[in-house]
Amino acid sequence: ENADHNRILATISGFFVNYDFGEWITIHNSHHAHFGDSSVKDNSLTIWFSEDELSKASLPLQVGHRLIRDPLLFFPLAGFFVFFINKPHVHSMQRLTVPALILFFLGQQTAVMFLIAAWIAGMGGVACFHLQHHCNAPYRVEGPSERSALDAALMGSTRMPVPFPFSIFSLGI
Repeated sequence: ENADHNRILATISGFFVNYDFGEWITIHNSHHAHFGDSSVKDNSLTIWFSEDELSKASLPLQVGHRLIRDPLLFFPLAGFFVFFINKPHVHSMQRLTVPALILFFLGQQTAVMFLIAAWIAGMGGVACFHLQHHCNAPYRVEGPSERSALDAALMGSTRMPVPFPFSIFSLGI
């Protein structure tokens, strides 16, 4: 119920999900500020092209897109990229602190198992994000003058209950 307590908990949770809360809230707010406006490129989405855009793309891009979009490749690669590689200058504190403490206190084998578990959790996180944002017909308009925040919220929203204890690590997504 207290926003300050939620921010503190989210900041602490960031060390266990390998993602900085400040960065997450910035991306999340930007996503919602422009959601549905197809003139703004939303880099947080997991669908990169419309069917029309992809059909007009070069054959190598179409083939590459089809290969990378295979779920057996996409979710492991995206989970690894988002939670281990992307923006190291922003997330390095979250990505190094807990593994370093585990390595120091519990040894190399435990640290490796922690990193594997974090990667698997990252795959699940990306899959949940993808499902939450792409299970309905998307809300899209041609530009900001046509976009309505109310329409984007109502016609573009979904609800995906995440059961406990997994809900602890989803940061409310």
